[in-house]
Amino acid sequence: MQNKSKKLTSRLLSALLALACVLTLLPGVAVAAETMTMLKKEEGSMVLEKGAVLEDDGTYTIQLSAYATGTTTTVTQESSVPLDIVLVLDQSGSMHDNGYVQPLKTAVTNFVNAVSANGKKYEVDHRVALVGYASRYDSNAKWTNTGLFINGSLYNYQKEGSSTRTTRLTAQDYKNALVSVNDENWKVSASITTAIDNITSNGATYTNYGMEMANGVFSNNPIEEGSKRKRVVIVFTDGEPGRSSYEKTVANAALEEAYKTKNTYGATVYTVGLYNSEVDEDVTKFMHFLSSNYPTVQSMDDSYVYTPVYSADLDTNKTYYIQRYNGYRAVRYSNRFNGWYGNYEEYTPKTSADDTNSGHTQFYTVASGNYYMVADEVEKLNGVFTSITEDIQNPSTKVTLDDKSVMRDILNGGFVIPSGGCTVTTKTQNGTMQQDGTIVWEPVADNSLGSTFTAHGPSGVIDVTGFNYSEQYIAKGHPGQKLTVTIQGVEARDEAITNAPISTNTALSGIYATPEEETPAVTFPQPTTILKSKTYVLDYGKPVNLASQDWGIGSVTTLNGAGMYKFTPSESQLSLTKTYGKVATATAKTGLTYTPITMNWNGYDSFYVFGKQIEGGVINQWSKVTVMPANSVYYEDTFVTDANAGTVGIVYGGEWKTDGTDADRDQTLDSGHPYGWETGYAGDTGYSDGSAHKAVASAENKATASFTFTGTGVDVYSRTDLTTGTVAATLTKKVNGEQVGVKGLVVDNLAASAGENGAYYQIPTLFFDGLDYGEYTLTLYVTTAAENRATYYLDGVRVYNPIQPKEEDAVVKEAYGAAGELGASFQSVREILLTAEDFDPTTNNTTDGVVFIDQDGTTTGTTTQVIGTYKEYGPKNEVYLAQGQSIAFKVSDLTANYYLGIKAPNGKTTAKVTWEENAAALPVNAASDLYYQVTPNADGYILVKNTGENLLSVTKLRTTNGKEQASITTANVDDLLAYANTFDTLEEITYSTQPGEVEIENPEVNELGDGSIVRDWLEKIFKGIRDLLRP
Repeated sequence: MQNKSKKLTSRLLSALLALACVLTLLPGVAVAAETMTMLKKEEGSMVLEKGAVLEDDGTYTIQLSAYATGTTTTVTQESSVPLDIVLVLDQSGSMHDNGYVQPLKTAVTNFVNAVSANGKKYEVDHRVALVGYASRYDSNAKWTNTGLFINGSLYNYQKEGSSTRTTRLTAQDYKNALVSVNDENWKVSASITTAIDNITSNGATYTNYGMEMANGVFSNNPIEEGSKRKRVVIVFTDGEPGRSSYEKTVANAALEEAYKTKNTYGATVYTVGLYNSEVDEDVTKFMHFLSSNYPTVQSMDDSYVYTPVYSADLDTNKTYYIQRYNGYRAVRYSNRFNGWYGNYEEYTPKTSADDTNSGHTQFYTVASGNYYMVADEVEKLNGVFTSITEDIQNPSTKVTLDDKSVMRDILNGGFVIPSGGCTVTTKTQNGTMQQDGTIVWEPVADNSLGSTFTAHGPSGVIDVTGFNYSEQYIAKGHPGQKLTVTIQGVEARDEAITNAPISTNTALSGIYATPEEETPAVTFPQPTTILKSKTYVLDYGKPVNLASQDWGIGSVTTLNGAGMYKFTPSESQLSLTKTYGKVATATAKTGLTYTPITMNWNGYDSFYVFGKQIEGGVINQWSKVTVMPANSVYYEDTFVTDANAGTVGIVYGGEWKTDGTDADRDQTLDSGHPYGWETGYAGDTGYSDGSAHKAVASAENKATASFTFTGTGVDVYSRTDLTTGTVAATLTKKVNGEQVGVKGLVVDNLAASAGENGAYYQIPTLFFDGLDYGEYTLTLYVTTAAENRATYYLDGVRVYNPIQPKEEDAVVKEAYGAAGELGASFQSVREILLTAEDFDPTTNNTTDGVVFIDQDGTTTGTTTQVIGTYKEYGPKNEVYLAQGQSIAFKVSDLTANYYLGIKAPNGKTTAKVTWEENAAALPVNAASDLYYQVTPNADGYILVKNTGENLLSVTKLRTTNGKEQASITTANVDDLLAYANTFDTLEEITYSTQPGEVEIENPEVNELGDGSIVRDWLEKIFKGIRDLLRP
């Protein structure tokens, strides 16, 4: 009776885990979500293929295939295929009762001797294991006679008498059970003959345990790669599976194990009934089903397959069937009556399918082969030997790459085996070459390789050894194999982001003759992928919409803040909080929104976006997105510290109210504009973005505002009118973790007016510049200047050079460099302004400052311009120009980029600026301080002139991409004045952001009164501003 063991999947590849890779061996490769294109390359007699695809989980799958080809000749040859044979022996008590123990020993001895003789004749190593089965845990004789024969003795499945249901057999036990049938002298191994002598009988008949142990032998004794070795199981039993009689449950358990034996381990199963007389039909069916007559049966409930058979093919030792009464009846040959009988009736078989004799009956066989036999047919077991004889085709190949060769994939820089590991899967596929030279590939075969896998994680190298290309070549008449290795879970890193196709492997990926070789014998083709990047530079602390098409993605799948790592597609991440901002995916997943969350923006955020490409079809792509601050960043008064929103900005103390209506506009990506420009602000004639914070100082309201920033300077923008009072400010610097006082000042924000109260917006009344780069905290204290003057408005803040030291960082350098904004320096035009009051042309005719020219001054003549007298109209960090007034200066570096902070305090005016050898007409449509590019002429001169009726304000000169000391330089005043004298005669062009670019359309704004009397406006500006250093 039989025992069916749960068959563990045979893996004939040895998997070695090295460093970072988890290497698994599976019979097939998981189907990629994306289609993989395989590149093919032929080198001599080797054919190599390689492909790479980015999967839906964000990792790359790389697949390599290789096989050898050859030529064919015909030779005469005779050989035998080596066998692994497991003899599953019934040791139940019925064997003794029926007198079958000695016949069993005799049958097994004769068979083993035949195996020994065959091995000696062909010099092949047949291996044999003996398995005995009888009782289990619930029998009277618990675990008696159920186990493996090791070194001639039975080693029980579990300790005899134990009620434990699980086995104590180990992998090593199963390995030790399978031994060579012959010793070194080609005699039957002593351990086998001893085991046969030790066969005994007692207990029940649990055939399933015998089959389970047979599977254990196969599982723990894998067949070496390239070997032609086959597997055979022979079950010897006296009949009924069960404790004391036929038990269907035991039979089914044995059939389940036999299914694994036949289908997982590829073994051929023979069943031998140690009886010559008729047995119960259930036993006959069981013996058929257990054998390879029925390779896929798993239950006694399955039906026979009835196949017609005719008289010439009948075997008098077999049982056949005829159709009778809507069913089938068994018929057997009677030696006594010399005929075929069933239920005491004689039947004559048909001679052929064309036999129409009504006295002849169609016989059927239920066996698809001769794998079930009875005792007197045991000699037929010699059919287990497979011989190859005479006139067979003998292909050959020039390929010498044997099982010592190494298939090596070397990942290109930027592609890595992650620390969590990857999966290396192999498969072999049988191929047959047709007469026309084409190869027909069979479905994926089991992995019958004796391979070793090594993954060198840090170096990105994966080695696969053990496949013998020189033996598995494919030629006419010589089927061979293709080895395919699939590497799943490879991740990309920043080095692979090139915005251009990049190969996943180096040119040294190939097959090496030995592991020690440094040069491959043949190399793989190099498939490519593409990873893109995009950097955004923001001028304002406002949310900004980023279109995914900018970096080649049509639909966002997930975000990752740390890298291009594996993710679970069903758990996509659509928002991130980074160091300096938050990232959210748009509803349609076609873009992102980035929202700055700190005013102390001293670095940049990078994150990674995974989605479907726009170009090249709907395929996956990783892109890296970086967001960084420009060399000056403007923050609104509404940028406050808010724990719920996760923002760190202005902290207001005391009572503050919002004046105006917050427009709450998002930042726009002003492509083509210089840093410091924002289209959304170009129409602001009042508060920037529509509102400001307002505080009224009193004994009860000690209003304060503070914020922390990193940079080299800061401007605080305010509104001024007749009610605005003073504001005190302290600036501290973080040094070694502590705040150290740097500066203090008090500013009077009074605006004088000849009539009713007037209000003037976005005035940078308070500033600190020329600071050493560092982290500072600015605190404002709203104070009362005089009766009815206690109001202060905080409209916005501009921070300068927030990431100045990081300009050597490759990412910052590339972004700033592309925009021409590297090495920004800011100079207050007001601080270097020269007027007639501090310049005497009779003694000094040169200057390294900015010359103020008043065309509407006292000097007569419309074309004669002299240094004018600049009145103390406004704040100390702005220069106000009335109509016709201008400033001029000379710069030292013509290769640098120059930008002027320019605005119209009452909303709109026009100006003219130097644009190389021409003069550019410049519409100025905002009270907001925006930066405009100016380009010096060949002599380095730059002139800005107010050509409109309303006031023009010039704040700072920003110099970028210049030499280390690029700045305003010494100029001859007469030459400057001569340039100014001809300025109005220069060809006038339309202002653009870069020379030769298209015209920029400035947004229209509403008019603010007639604006005809600029001088009156000037009189309304501050009477004076007091700068007081605090100790």
